[in-house]
Amino acid sequence: MKDISNFLAISLLILFVSIPGQARVFNFSSESIGAYFNATGQSSLLDRDPFVNSSGANTQFSNNGFEYHPGFELGVVSILSKGFTITTSLQILKSDLYPRNFVGFDSGGTKLLDVTSSVFALNPKISFEFDMSNKGTTRSYMHFGVGYADITIDQAYTLTAAGQSTYSFSASEYVEKLRTYGLSYTVGLGYEFLAIDNVTLNLEAGYRVLPLADLTYKAAYSELLTQPGSAQAGDSALDNNGKKRSMEFGGGYIGVGFRFYINTL
Repeated sequence: MKDISNFLAISLLILFVSIPGQARVFNFSSESIGAYFNATGQSSLLDRDPFVNSSGANTQFSNNGFEYHPGFELGVVSILSKGFTITTSLQILKSDLYPRNFVGFDSGGTKLLDVTSSVFALNPKISFEFDMSNKGTTRSYMHFGVGYADITIDQAYTLTAAGQSTYSFSASEYVEKLRTYGLSYTVGLGYEFLAIDNVTLNLEAGYRVLPLADLTYKAAYSELLTQPGSAQAGDSALDNNGKKRSMEFGGGYIGVGFRFYINTL
C-alpha cells in the first residue's frame, strides 16, 4: 500500500510541474495524459452499524447514525484511444469529516455510554471510462471502477456508572480498533468539459459497493461489550450476539473535480 502511494505521489508531482504554460487549442482527441483530483459526497448505508451491534445488547441509541460520507481522490488520467479513458488513483473515504459521538441509553432512558466512532478507507483503484458523446471540448461517459481498500474502524467508549453496572464492566473507558480489506466497485455516469486552457471540470454521479466483512481486532482486549467479552489481536470482531460483524460502506454518490492535461507533443 505504501509503494502504491509513493508511486502515485511521484507521478502526480511530475505531471503537475510539467504542465506547459503556453496557450493551445484544447481537444480531447489530442490529449493523452493528465493529473486530476476530485471530491465526492456519498449517501450512507452504514447508519449505526459500526457501533450499534457492539455496544451491548441492552443499549439503545436515540440519535441518527452516519448519513453522508466525504471522499477525496488524487490520480492520473490516461486517454488510450478515441472514446476510451483509464484513471488510476488513490482514494480516501471517511464515515464523516470528523469522528462522531453517539449516546447510548437503556430502555428506561438511563444513559449507559458515549461512543465516538469513525470509519476510514484508503482505496487504490482503477476506472474505465467509455464515451457516450465527445465534441472535442465536452464529453459524457459511463464508467466502471474497481479498487482494493484498507479499512479501519476506531471507536472510543466512555461508560457511565450505570453502564458499568449493567454490563459488569470494570473499565470506564476503552478504545476498540478494527481492520479489514476488501474490493470496492463503482459504476456511474460522468460529464467533462473544458474550463480553461488545459484544465477541465468533471462531474460524476454513481453508485459504490464496498462491503466490510472479516473485521478483526487490531489489539487484544480483556473486556468487550460484545460476547464472549475478550479477544486477541487478529480475532474476528463479534457483535452483541457473538456473530461476526459486517456492514456496507457503499452508497450512491456525486462528485466534482478538475483534470489537468499535459501537452506531450
